[in-house]
Amino acid sequence: MVAALRKVLPVYMVPSRILPVQELPLTASSKIDLRALTKLAAEGIRHGLSPEADNAGPAAPAGGGRPVSEAVPAVGGLAPEAVSDGLGSSVPEGAPSAAGESIRTGKGGKSGVDFVLGVWSQVLTKQELNPDESFFDQGGTSLEALNVLSIYFNSHLEMALSQFYEHPTAREQAELLGLAEEGSEARTEAQIEEKEAADSCVAVPEEPLWDTEQKTDSQRAAEEQHRAEQLRNPGTTGSILITGATGFFGVHLLKGLLDSRTDEIFCLVRGDGEKRLNDCLAWYFGNGFALRSRRRLKIVKGDLTKPQLGLEPDAYERLAEKIGEVYHSAADVRHYAADAESFLATNVEGTRNIVEFAKSAGARLHHMSTCSVSGEHLKDGRKSAVFTEDDYNIGQVWEDNIYVKSKFLAEGLVREAAETGLETEIFRLGRLVGRASDGVFQKNPDSNAFYLLMRAFYRTGAVPRTIAEVPVDLTPVDYAAEAVLALRDRPGGTFHIIHPDPPAVGDTVRELQMGIRVVPDQEFTQMLSEAARGPEREQVSVLIDYWYQIRLNPPVIQLSCSRTQESLRLADFHFEIPAPGVLLDGFTQQESWLSKEE
Repeated sequence: MVAALRKVLPVYMVPSRILPVQELPLTASSKIDLRALTKLAAEGIRHGLSPEADNAGPAAPAGGGRPVSEAVPAVGGLAPEAVSDGLGSSVPEGAPSAAGESIRTGKGGKSGVDFVLGVWSQVLTKQELNPDESFFDQGGTSLEALNVLSIYFNSHLEMALSQFYEHPTAREQAELLGLAEEGSEARTEAQIEEKEAADSCVAVPEEPLWDTEQKTDSQRAAEEQHRAEQLRNPGTTGSILITGATGFFGVHLLKGLLDSRTDEIFCLVRGDGEKRLNDCLAWYFGNGFALRSRRRLKIVKGDLTKPQLGLEPDAYERLAEKIGEVYHSAADVRHYAADAESFLATNVEGTRNIVEFAKSAGARLHHMSTCSVSGEHLKDGRKSAVFTEDDYNIGQVWEDNIYVKSKFLAEGLVREAAETGLETEIFRLGRLVGRASDGVFQKNPDSNAFYLLMRAFYRTGAVPRTIAEVPVDLTPVDYAAEAVLALRDRPGGTFHIIHPDPPAVGDTVRELQMGIRVVPDQEFTQMLSEAARGPEREQVSVLIDYWYQIRLNPPVIQLSCSRTQESLRLADFHFEIPAPGVLLDGFTQQESWLSKEE
């Protein structure tokens, strides 16, 4: 059964154990009782009722979510803005540390599998480990997998976190790393030198991973006529409902709505969301603004993931009668703290429920998607493609990343609703950074993927020459919010809200004035190895996987924002985006950026 599942499911969805049950436990309301199901599974495993456990693939680890290699894509690509807090426990003492130290599988009678198990034992602080059982089934998490990769890297053995998931047993990893079973060196000095020489000849795409193609005169004329007709649309009436208002982008979108309208705005929140919303408004815009806004904000306590938004039927109907526009910016963008079920519940089922609400209300839906739905690679192996606003499925790889998959499916729901008559707009957001006005960055910077990557470059002290000239999207959060509002009266459109002229990685790090140098790839690899052995090894772990991934499989899909820029021009939208030093000023002021590990 597991073998069959592997053919149709991405690796993170293949179960680690299969437990037969007579029936699924249900709650009083006839829904699956997840607590009882979890208890049932635990009891079954404890009593050995898992016939296919030995053959199962890796499941997403508890507290695991998606790997860093997916959360932090190639710099030229675009990704969601957040990951989890921190990078896990320290790499334990006793790991191979000298730059030239080779691992000998025959040393002390140890095989390559024994070496891998030894590394796992150090990281997991466990002695009894099964070489044929998944790392994650033996207590490992994505955070601890990063620490394992750091030890491999210091031993001149490289593996991507995605490969770690695909080969989760010690025996599989020993084979993947090229470690002999017994009696031979895993990586000789000659092999190390050969590898380092190869590192200095990394292949990169000949064309820049960005597209700012201009439309022809006839295309522009036709589009201008179409947009002019749309501008005559009087727009919608009724109040606004916004989801995700406590998020980094959502709170800036809410600020823009408050500034541009005078009516009340409904905010869907969970639990203590009202307090969190007030705190966010005060943190980003000052206590005065937060206090002035309270009278116009109507808090709706509900749950996006539940039918009818978790509201009683009469409350749901009353809300639908008042709403003319819905801004859906809520999403689960965590990398480690959420599992596949959480991603799909919030991003897919949540969107499904919002679509149903918009239909009930007869409201226009403004859906916040992500440019990450473009993917980075193509299923048919093509070496290049351009992903425009008009594209949705161009044969890109989207199933393997649970976040991208969830947002891709969510966008599909909105597109289906549009085909049946719902007025919609889709805004694909890029990599959100600090405000253009003052550089203020998000309240929880240690949960931002790009922040962690830039901090890792800072800790390493260098950027490899391979990527120095690659454009990197830096989309100011206030620019993104204002652009969305400028385009809100153009139903049926899909827009790429990204930096129209992104700076190069090398220029970006130079703007930081933090002493980050652009160096040859081989020198960068050596510097990264040294940093990974030092006290800041946790903070550079994310960079180890990133550097391996970009050399192994550079992105080939270019993102176009030409039509969006044309639409903004027609909307008479003007916004000056400052230099990277301003946009990333909020990065360099963070305590976790300035303080170093002891």
